[in-house]
Formats: sequence, C-alpha cells, structure tokens
Amino acid sequence: MIYSKTARAGFIIMLVSTMIALTSCCIHRQTKKGMDDINIACDSTASSFMGDSIFSIFTSARSATAVNKSISLSNTTDTTVILKPDATATLRFMIETPNNYLSDNPVYGLFNPSVIYIFKSGKKEISVVFDFGLEKWGISDEAGKLLFTRDLRNNDILRFSRHIFPTDPLLESIDKK
Repeated sequence: MIYSKTARAGFIIMLVSTMIALTSCCIHRQTKKGMDDINIACDSTASSFMGDSIFSIFTSARSATAVNKSISLSNTTDTTVILKPDATATLRFMIETPNNYLSDNPVYGLFNPSVIYIFKSGKKEISVVFDFGLEKWGISDEAGKLLFTRDLRNNDILRFSRHIFPTDPLLESIDKK
C-alpha cells in the first residue's frame, strides 16, 4: 500500500476540513441553545403567573395605549398617549421582570390607578394598572375588574410613566419621595 504524496496530502486536507466543519457546527448549535434557554427563563415567570390567555394578549399586542388617571393634570394636557412599538417593547420588558411577581404585601389604602397601559390584540384587551402611591400594580380585564395585584419592586415604570406624561405633578412628587 504505497500512496503518492499528493494522495496522502489530499486525504489529510479532506480529514482536517471535515473536522473543522463538524466542530464549528457543534459550537454554533450550543451557543444558540443557550440563548433560547435565557429567553424562556425570563418569559416563563410572567407567563405562569398571568396565565396563557392573558399573557398571549399581552405579548401579541403590537402597541399599547397609556392613560393617565391623575386628577392633578390641567385640562390642556393629553391624558391618552398611543405608545410607539419600541416604547411598547420597553414597557413589556419592564413588566415581565420576575421581581415584579414576588410579593403582594397588604397595604392600607384603596387601589386607585395613576396610570393604565392598555394592550389590545384583535378584539381582546387587558389593562396593566399602576398605583404608584401604594407602590402596587395589577392587571384588569376589559370590564375593569382587577384580576390580581402585586408590589412594585422598583421605580422603573414610574420613571417610564413620567417620560410619557412629563407635566404630571403627581407622578413627579411620587418620584421625588
């Protein structure tokens, strides 16, 4: 079994290129799988807590509408703002934060939403309501019935709401405390 130098060189080149191709395919698949696991972990907390029907409306909505229920606004201020898609995605990301689902401590006071974000998907809608005075948030159905409430764990959504409604003195005073 005597092979020429060119045949041996060709065989070695073919063997090395096959090894490189197989190695690069394996590395790419593992990296992609790792990223999918991270996305599933973030979404699963909100999904399991809200339930599939509410979560599907929440995630499939292309835009959201912000409604300011503050009584301290002047009559010339817009109380309803339709959010752009990138702002809707940012809001959705903040609401899906797993820390927002950890607790529902009892507080003294009536839940009175300061800002409501309405997500519509087809004919269905849900409202994500925020009472920044009580530091609570919840989700209500189309009829306005509060389905659940939880504690707000940080001021991110309050600052986001101040950006949407910059002239609201109530939001400003709550943010400064």
